[in-house]
Amino acid sequence: MMRETRRTAQAEAGRGALRFFLACAAGLGMLCAMQQAFASEAPEVDSAVHAPALVLPIARGLSFEPDPLFSLKPPPLPDPMDESVLAIVAEALRWKGVPYAYGGSSMSGTDCSGYVGAVLAKATGMGRVFPRSSGDYAIVGERVSGQMSPGDILLFARDGEIYHVGIALSSETFIHSASEGEKRGVIISSLDDGNWRRRLVGVRRLSASSRGP
Repeated sequence: MMRETRRTAQAEAGRGALRFFLACAAGLGMLCAMQQAFASEAPEVDSAVHAPALVLPIARGLSFEPDPLFSLKPPPLPDPMDESVLAIVAEALRWKGVPYAYGGSSMSGTDCSGYVGAVLAKATGMGRVFPRSSGDYAIVGERVSGQMSPGDILLFARDGEIYHVGIALSSETFIHSASEGEKRGVIISSLDDGNWRRRLVGVRRLSASSRGP
């Protein structure tokens, strides 16, 4: 009697599991059919211009638009650097590694003012003669009151007197002909190296008209 009861319970459990499986299968089939029906009625969107609205496949007519703060468009590119500024930076970098030579202004050897003058004369292409002493660069171009930019002339002072000049490559770095320190000649330095930031007393910028065409 107990064996018969056990077999009956097992059979009933098997039939219950089968009914559950068939119900799930039927529900899945109905869901697929509904999805195909709704997909054929979904509105077309222009994906090249806007992020597409997401249409829910289960409930007809229910949709939502993407957050307006979200955009698929890339961020705007910064304005291209002025060609005359690029010319100054390119010419300045071309001298990198030239040895230091007091009174020099050529690729065989140059001091700081000779280097800056030679670079600016070549880059502007105007045949202009630039100062041969660091202090005289305090009146070249226009005074910059804000952040320095590539191509600007940097003035460094010690004991109240301008003794060194260089050319800015960024808001933090510059290129110059160094006469002292571990590295000499035309090198790239950071304002955070040594005492450069503390000794920076002025920034000058050639006007657009004086930078050449």
